[in-house]
Amino acid sequence: MFKQSLTILTAAAILFTTAPASADWNTGDPYKWVQMPDLSPQGMDVNATFDQGDVGGLPPFIVLADDFLCTSTDPITDIHLWGSWKNDQLPQVFDPNTPGFFSPDPGAVMFNLSIHADIPANQNPAGYSMPGQLLWSKVFNPGEFAVRPWATNIEEGWLDPISGQYIFPGDTVAWQYNFLIPEVEAFIQQGTSTDPVVYWLDVAAVPQNEGVVTEEPLFGWKTSIDHFNDTAVYGSTDLFNWPNVTNWQPIDSPIGVSQLDMAFVITPEPATLVLFALGGLAMLRRRG
Repeated sequence: MFKQSLTILTAAAILFTTAPASADWNTGDPYKWVQMPDLSPQGMDVNATFDQGDVGGLPPFIVLADDFLCTSTDPITDIHLWGSWKNDQLPQVFDPNTPGFFSPDPGAVMFNLSIHADIPANQNPAGYSMPGQLLWSKVFNPGEFAVRPWATNIEEGWLDPISGQYIFPGDTVAWQYNFLIPEVEAFIQQGTSTDPVVYWLDVAAVPQNEGVVTEEPLFGWKTSIDHFNDTAVYGSTDLFNWPNVTNWQPIDSPIGVSQLDMAFVITPEPATLVLFALGGLAMLRRRG
């Protein structure tokens, strides 16, 4: 009995020490759904930024969305995505410890994330799938997520989906943004392996720039090397109506790529993995 208890405690210790200490996700870590970033010259960052222009008296959000397949009924407590800043222009934040009192900060941005039901292509008169009913949403302010550089010295294109403007190279650094969601606030997926469900992840970014910059910081969600269903979509809304978007349009590739999908990961929360493992070890203990 003591030997079995020691085995369980040892296994738990290994799991706790090997589980990520922060919100970061690394290649090879567990996931429920993954679409890896395209870091080649064919990869691009699609503008997903609050637009400073004035449309109809209200500044609109540019919202991007991509679909994913759910095959297990459990909470989404971990969302990770990749993106870049146009021309590598980061937001500037007040910093009394630096000359000029401002320093670049990739975390100086508010994110609006939401999950929607799916409208399949055969239910849309326009012939493409898009987000449907809003199921979950959450605002992440600076400091409520983790960010780190994922790749440097790359050359990526930059696409504004509304105007169709494309520039290359548009940026040289890919950032990974990591969001942990308390289970009590998490969206509970309803898919199973025998009855999978398609959902959509929507992303909009609001830079919190405080300093003087050569151009407005614009965040772009990075495209992926992986593809599912048809292409990702974009829409627009405003502060009063977000996250409700109805004017969804497919994101057209300016360089002849047949389909654009976005780079993101949905994973089990690390502590949940430990609990699952401990539960399995406890069953082995009872059988012994």
